Amino acid sequence: EKALEIDPSSTKGLWRKAKAIWGMRNPGLAREALGRLLDLEPGNAAAIAMLREIDQEEAKKRVRRTGVKGVAPRAKPARPPNA
Repeated sequence: EKALEIDPSSTKGLWRKAKAIWGMRNPGLAREALGRLLDLEPGNAAAIAMLREIDQEEAKKRVRRTGVKGVAPRAKPARPPNA
């Protein structure tokens, strides 16, 4: 965190933050740090791999919780007022 206070665009600092947060199994905050890292370095293979790992773990949790395999349910798009 201190490194990111000094240099918020430090890809190394963002990677370490994401890795530590994911190690504590906090997918939301890990995704946030990885998103910032990918904004700075879009092709970062390690960040992309970690996002895939997080998605896989979350899918497994969802299956255990709901018994339903597949993609997470998406919110329905808003309907136009006169539709």
